[in-house]
Amino acid sequence: MFRTVSLGPALLWTLGTAQDQTQPASGTPATVTAPAVSTAATPIVLTGAAQTPHSSSLADLRTFPSRTLTVSSTSGGQSMTHTYRGVLLFDLLKAPKPNLNAGTKNDALRWGVLARGADGYTALFSWGELDPDFRNRPVLLAYEEDRQPLPARDGAVRLVVPGDGKGGRYVSNLVELQGFRTGP
Repeated sequence: MFRTVSLGPALLWTLGTAQDQTQPASGTPATVTAPAVSTAATPIVLTGAAQTPHSSSLADLRTFPSRTLTVSSTSGGQSMTHTYRGVLLFDLLKAPKPNLNAGTKNDALRWGVLARGADGYTALFSWGELDPDFRNRPVLLAYEEDRQPLPARDGAVRLVVPGDGKGGRYVSNLVELQGFRTGP
């Protein structure tokens, strides 16, 4: 298990499974997310500086419009092709209505998204590569692989990144998505 400390006022929102408070060295309380293994019964909670707090279980994810993508990548030196079904990451990220500054030109491009698995594995995305107004990369929160539930090793939800030559940003057993501002 791992712990992550939120980025304070720069935090857009955090999607996680369990939260507590801790006292960092500065003496200021900070929110800490202690992800649990993702299961169908584990809700996914979006909190932080979002306009609308939001929570989603795997059953809730299945109510979003689904996409099916056939993806080829290399992992561990082996080529593989699978067909995944799930929800676009961007569709879930916009659900809590992130606090983007409408008065700042292309404010969305100042944001990033960190995806974290239960084992602590992370992958980073810019908001611009996910947003249909910019790069429009169809990153998927997959819950099926080849018309079957994901293999147990991948958890209930796996992040799948079409277009990446290597599967390095595929995050299995996804338990947390954290949005943050990368610049002023």
